[in-house]
Amino acid sequence: MVDGQLHLHGAFNTVDGQPISNWAVYDGTTWQQVDTTEEFGFNTAKAVRYQGDLYVAGNFNTSNGVNDLARQGPNGWEALGPGLLGDPWVNEMVVYDGLLWVTGEFYEWWGNAASGIMAWDGSQWHNMFPDIFPVAKAATWTWPTASCISAASSTPVGRTGCTDMGSMMVPAYASSEDPMCTGDPG
Repeated sequence: MVDGQLHLHGAFNTVDGQPISNWAVYDGTTWQQVDTTEEFGFNTAKAVRYQGDLYVAGNFNTSNGVNDLARQGPNGWEALGPGLLGDPWVNEMVVYDGLLWVTGEFYEWWGNAASGIMAWDGSQWHNMFPDIFPVAKAATWTWPTASCISAASSTPVGRTGCTDMGSMMVPAYASSEDPMCTGDPG
């Protein structure tokens, strides 16, 4: 719910028989496209209002090149600061304690402020947990001491690295103080 309206997110091109792509809003009577000028190619995951502005997150590209996290500005959808760098996506975002928190598939070594979780204060990104780092990413690299979590069951699947086990694998996170986590994933 944003501004008292139900928002539908995902990868779709029709809602209730109407041509609507990837982000719809229900006004209590009908479903409507949130922005008829923007398709948010691939999918959206979440919308929130922060500091008076509408934000959308997911795994998308806008027509003007903003990817995966955008703020609706006076001239259309815009990136937050330098935007998300690399080949990211955002799974979740929430406003908490005056900050916009985002989680997803993005990494500090791609040039982002943090890996996996960052906070936006309205003008810049912050790494609120510098001692936390991702230890595994499926299909890109494996790390023998990594612990992966199956998104299908939300349970650990072992400390033997990440492989395709029939469900989407998401990174597990560990503290730099964890003696099981050594080495360089990059």
